[in-house]
Amino acid sequence: MESASEDEIPEVLRGLKLLGKAFRQENFTDIVYSPNIAAHEKIGIIKDLLKVKGIDSPALISGIDVIVDKRREGILENLYKTYESLAYNRENISKALVITAFTLNEADIKAIKEKLKELLNRQIELEIEQDRSLIGGIKVFVDDQELDLSIGGQLKKMSKQMISEKR
Repeated sequence: MESASEDEIPEVLRGLKLLGKAFRQENFTDIVYSPNIAAHEKIGIIKDLLKVKGIDSPALISGIDVIVDKRREGILENLYKTYESLAYNRENISKALVITAFTLNEADIKAIKEKLKELLNRQIELEIEQDRSLIGGIKVFVDDQELDLSIGGQLKKMSKQMISEKR
């Protein structure tokens, strides 16, 4: 993170995301984890993959060189999420996951984003998922917090309250 310039961070993120997807391919992991393939060959394969996809980041390549030379190839698979979190934090951005029982229109999305921005005092990047099992309402996951405003969540909360009041 420290070796990448501000302009290079999106390119590093794109490269790390690509590598994360590549690790889901068995033929790629067979090569990367093989003790019979030299580190410089593994680095070459990874560099070629990035080059084919148009990713040219000296900071990323340098990081990959160190990681593979130290025989820590396994961390490349999950490095994207960590790097993304650091990059977003550096830019005062939080990534929020909104799970909803129904399709949200643009006005709803904008309202949710503005409310989260106001509450957290940070820029917000929203990811929307649909889950009909919520019955209605939404669940919001941002940073390490969860806000359950779903009908199912409210019913569970009421049920717990009723049970605790009976005791």
